[in-house]
Order: sequence, then structure tokens, then C-alpha cells
Amino acid sequence: MYSFPTGETEQILRKGHASLHKEGEAWTGAFYLTSQRLVFIGYMMDITRKYIEDVTLDSIREIRGGKTFGLFSNVLNVTTLAGLRLKIIVEGRDSWLAAIRTEIDRPVREPDVIAGERQFFNERAERWDDLRSTDQAKIEQLIAMAAPHPGDRVLDVGCGTGILAPYLKKMIGQAGTITAVDFAPKMIARAVAKFGNLAGVRFVAADIMDFASGDDFDLIVCLNFFPHMADKPAFLARMNNLLSDRGSLVVMHDIPRDMVNGIHQGAEVVTHDRLPAGEATAQMFADAGYEVTAVIDNEQMYFVKGAKRG
Repeated sequence: MYSFPTGETEQILRKGHASLHKEGEAWTGAFYLTSQRLVFIGYMMDITRKYIEDVTLDSIREIRGGKTFGLFSNVLNVTTLAGLRLKIIVEGRDSWLAAIRTEIDRPVREPDVIAGERQFFNERAERWDDLRSTDQAKIEQLIAMAAPHPGDRVLDVGCGTGILAPYLKKMIGQAGTITAVDFAPKMIARAVAKFGNLAGVRFVAADIMDFASGDDFDLIVCLNFFPHMADKPAFLARMNNLLSDRGSLVVMHDIPRDMVNGIHQGAEVVTHDRLPAGEATAQMFADAGYEVTAVIDNEQMYFVKGAKRG
């Protein structure tokens, strides 16, 4: 009933029930944030009177919060460059504001930089497990700290050759699902070859900043990945949008921060991909709408966990 056509590269990032007020009239329906625009689809009085409002993100002059009856913080006021004014009443106003502003402000990554990093990892995919030894006990410890629960929907970001898949699957059981994403197709090919037989596990070749899912996630984990995000606040905001209510995001490394940065410094393509101090990452979590629940930055590992604030 509320479907609408999307462009080839357009992704639906957020959706919810809402009402739209415009020029003295009101509609009840569904509100969407996509990677390119805001879309409202609603009906007035009877289902035969369908109304669609479509505003591209680059046409928005101002977006700010408001209140109904001066009490309830549930209003988005949108003004376009053409002077169109929309009042949208939606639950979770502040998280909607943050998500929309993130998309409006999100810088475009240079295609040659993305291509260079993708090539770097593609060229090493077949040998990656030999180049990077795994401490099974350390991985088990990190997963235990991340604390997935039976039945959880888990997103594994920067999954590489799928190292976390069997550890996560053991914790979430048959009822749980894993979506594992990496932007290097050859890494995903190796992951499928190793763990494609695991039930409830899906491997996806995609840039996480362009990835969107029809479902939200109870837990998002990032092992040895966070330094590779050039715009870390934008990444944290995007992950917040993909989490379920009170879902958690975990950024973790099975080696200490100094070693991570030393390894990257020695490789030209990723030489600027640095891991911040744990407290700095924790502050970025807080700024992006998380309640920080754990920070470890020592000579053994790196671990920051935050729960999505309501």
C-alpha cells in the first residue's frame, strides 16, 4: 500500500508511521528516508485518496525539530529551497533529525580511493587467512564481550573472509541470522567458500555506507574494520539507523591499537587508516546517539560497545 519506486542506486535507510501537515490539510501514512530523498505516502479520510510528497535531500534548505501542543517533541519542520514547508509528526524525532542530517552532510568518497582500497583487499583475499593469523581464544573472548543472544539478527561489517561467522552462529543459534558485508568481492567469495554452508548466514559484497536492509539488527560487530572508515561519525550514525531499539554496536580489534596503526602505516593504500584512542571512539559513539557500555584499549585488545539510545 505504501510502496514507491526507487532509483537503481537508491537505498531506503529508515521508515516509520507518520502524519504530514501541509497548507491546512493532514494525511496519515508512512515516512521514508532514502539515500536521496524524503518520501511521505499517506491517505486522507478514505483509502482512495492517496497522497505522495517527495523532497530530494539536496533541495532542503532547513530541517529542525518542533513540538505538538508545545509539549511533545515529535515534529520535523522541513523547508525546501523553493519555499515548500512541511510539518511531519513522527516518533523518535531526534533520531530522525540525526539520520537526515547525516545523509545531507555525508561527504562523497572519491571513487579512486574506494577503488584503490578495494583492489588492495581483493588482491590479498586468497592469502588473507595466511597473512593474518587468528587467535581463537581472543576471538571467542571478544564475541563473548559483544554478547549476542540466541535468535539475534547480527550484522558483521567488514567481514573479510568470514572469520566471525562460526563464532557468532554458535552464540545466536538456529533462530539467529547473520548478514556479513564486505566491499571487496573476492573477500566475500572466500567467505562463501569457507562458510557458505552455515544456515542463516548471508554474505553480501557492498560498501557499508551504501548498504541498506529491510530489517534492522540487534547487534552490529566490526572486527579490524573501523580504521578504514574515513568519516567515522557518519559511519556510526549510519549503523545507528540500522540497529533495532536498544540494539548495540561493537568496534573491536584482536590486537592492540598501536599494532593496528603500525601495520597500516607500512601499507601505502591504508597508511592513513588510523584507529583512534578508545576514549575518542567512545565520545564519537556518544555523539552519534549511543550509550557507551564498555571501553577497552590496552596492550591485548581494543573494544568499544554502545547501545542505541531510545
